[in-house]
Amino acid sequence: MSETIEAAQLGQAWEKYGKEASVLSLDCFDTLIWRTVAEPADVFCELPAPLTRTRRMVAERTARARARASGRQEVTLEEIYRIALPAASEDERNAAVAAELAAEKRVCRAFAPAVALIRAAKANGARVIVVSDTYLTATQLAALIDAAAGEPLAGLLDAIFCSCDYGVSKCDGLFRHALRHLKVAPQRVLHIGDNTQADLRAPRALGIRAYQLLAGDASWQQQWRMEAAALVLADPALRAQRAPHLPYRLLLAAQPPPAARAERLGFGTLGPVMYAFADWVRNEARTLAAEGRPVKVGFLMRDGYLAWQVYQLLKQAEDPPAAAVEMSRFTAFAASLRTIDDILDYFALVEDGLAPAALGKQLLLTPEEVARVSPDGRCERFQAAVLQPAWARRIFERSAQFRRRLLAHVRQVLELQPGQILLLVDLGYAGTVQNRIQHLFAEELRVEVAGRYLLLRDVPRSDDARRAFFGPDRLDARLLECLQTYVAALEQLSGVSAGSVVDYSPIGEPVRKSVVQNAQAEAFRVAAQRACLRFVAEAVQFDRVQRIDAEARWQGALACLARLLLLPAKAEAEQWAASTHDVNLGVADVLPLVNLHAAREDLRRLGAVYARSAPRVLASAELSWAGHEIALAHLTRARLGIDLRVTDLQDHALQLPAMVARNGAVTRITVHALPTFEGFYAALIPVGRGEYAVGAQFGAICEWLQLESARLVPQRRQFEAFYRAGEVDLTAAAVHEGIAAYDGGLLHCLHEHAFSYFEPTAPAGNEPLVLRIVFRPLVERRRGDVNTAAAVPHAAGREA
Repeated sequence: MSETIEAAQLGQAWEKYGKEASVLSLDCFDTLIWRTVAEPADVFCELPAPLTRTRRMVAERTARARARASGRQEVTLEEIYRIALPAASEDERNAAVAAELAAEKRVCRAFAPAVALIRAAKANGARVIVVSDTYLTATQLAALIDAAAGEPLAGLLDAIFCSCDYGVSKCDGLFRHALRHLKVAPQRVLHIGDNTQADLRAPRALGIRAYQLLAGDASWQQQWRMEAAALVLADPALRAQRAPHLPYRLLLAAQPPPAARAERLGFGTLGPVMYAFADWVRNEARTLAAEGRPVKVGFLMRDGYLAWQVYQLLKQAEDPPAAAVEMSRFTAFAASLRTIDDILDYFALVEDGLAPAALGKQLLLTPEEVARVSPDGRCERFQAAVLQPAWARRIFERSAQFRRRLLAHVRQVLELQPGQILLLVDLGYAGTVQNRIQHLFAEELRVEVAGRYLLLRDVPRSDDARRAFFGPDRLDARLLECLQTYVAALEQLSGVSAGSVVDYSPIGEPVRKSVVQNAQAEAFRVAAQRACLRFVAEAVQFDRVQRIDAEARWQGALACLARLLLLPAKAEAEQWAASTHDVNLGVADVLPLVNLHAAREDLRRLGAVYARSAPRVLASAELSWAGHEIALAHLTRARLGIDLRVTDLQDHALQLPAMVARNGAVTRITVHALPTFEGFYAALIPVGRGEYAVGAQFGAICEWLQLESARLVPQRRQFEAFYRAGEVDLTAAAVHEGIAAYDGGLLHCLHEHAFSYFEPTAPAGNEPLVLRIVFRPLVERRRGDVNTAAAVPHAAGREA
């Protein structure tokens, strides 16, 4: 006999399991009605002062402990409030009880498959009961169910049995009371609930046909937990001032779990984000139009593609029209170079530095001209030269020609008229395109430009013609920085496969950069976007039936976005390993989104701090792939601005004896080997400019170890991952004394004086270097039990 029922199959359970039953028995919470909050106790966040979530939970624990001490198993809500509000009057406590019941009614919704099951049972002449372990009385629970389900369940429930009314739980006798009341044999009852003990084991022990409801498969359950965690990390006010909501679990659980990763990601994550964002954009456009001026909505391509598709799906006759506008950061800058300040603004955007060839391309100079401006390839010389009048005039003239082509494109796709408002829509995150073109459009087209973004950092601007769904008006700067760091994941999923626009024909047709398509990544994106649109179509009806308001929709979208960017699933990280990110500044450079092999090496070398300088785009995905405990630690540091440094790990370091030699002189030192990942440690030993040789006395601390790598690193970059290609690998050149070396870096230290010898070969340059030795102790050296065999030198490689 099977034990479980998938939530999506609940509506068909009577046909499959109820043929011999005359009574359908259902658990209440998370079976018949579900809460939209992240956890049941989050309802208490909605209670009026002086009550808090913690105070209410402690009061219930205390009331239950007192009941057990007096021989009772269950308590009522009134008893809980006598503990929670000991100094209150009876009327005040009654008001508090009413406030909690009202809060429950605001967050409880009927689960559609459960309603369908009840209707099927009633259609076959069965009675329907609810059996619940709860501090609510049957009268209170009936009122709650009526509020949650409304008309669909009116008059369909024959009885409600609550543990607090009978003083016993389902595990301790509540089902017996129900059977006696109904005067029915156990085998004639079909019971379904979500708890293994209370809803499966206990009723089956009495002969009741019972099944456990699985509220979503394991991956959905994990995703919802991570969304709840991400939501609370994102918005500190949640669980302090208001309840966190995940409103679409009811919709997702009612669907058969998607087998394909793209379907799951598109329906369960992209869908809630894009639906909430596009609906907000639609309302913003309506608000502007209500002021009496015509509004045109332009979604910036490439990243705005999916939001545009969702807007078109939601759009009603009275909503302003929308079109796709092909403008990139490259074309926006190229068209807006009119003054020296414009050139300086561009240099500020790329303050980390690009090669003169890339800088010149953005400034519309040819490669030959770039070579004339900066023959030695120095970025500083190039920047100073192009600010001189002759070169600046050339840039301004070419920008004017580029501007005419861009304006032709905008006129063609939007049909703008003077006096209109152009609402530019993009994912964000700094509004660079809007910054560059809004004054230009005001002068050339005589239209007002307003920006609406999914995500917007708190950047200094002289105007307020921009708003964001997730912006500094509701979220703090640290969170916005965290989300922006990894927004490329959303850009990849939301965009269109065409290359970034780099120019326009004289009549405004986009000229795009050629891209090499990854067929697998493109198929994944298309499937995810299709699933997203399917979610939106279903969510529109779901919101009407389940009364999902804008605040709950906003929180649900934030939870999905924060989880996707900050705590992605392992399977998502593996999927992104096949994708790259176009930096979209007119250069040919693309960055890998994820490199799992390199991430493991970086974690072993640097620990989680590598994510600060990872040469990939989604270090958060790499950390989650390595383990959510690592990802959460990194996220907490970044989210809260904790100044945690590598040296703060010294309390957990291994003390590795070492010898540093130069010109025959040997100095003995002790090195702090800092813990990194998977049991590895990293020892950082200064070697001057490569003139010091190093002997790492592994035998003093280990009998067996794994040597992962030994690399020369510039001292100023010893805690960075981005410049790994410039390191010098000395691992294979190591000479082992008193050590037997095997494949895979496995070393057996034959005695406590055994060491590995590294002789640095200085790279080109004249800067201080560090030897970073990464190793994993396998068997600790036992003091007092030393193998005194003579040290025998072994070259790295296989032991004969």
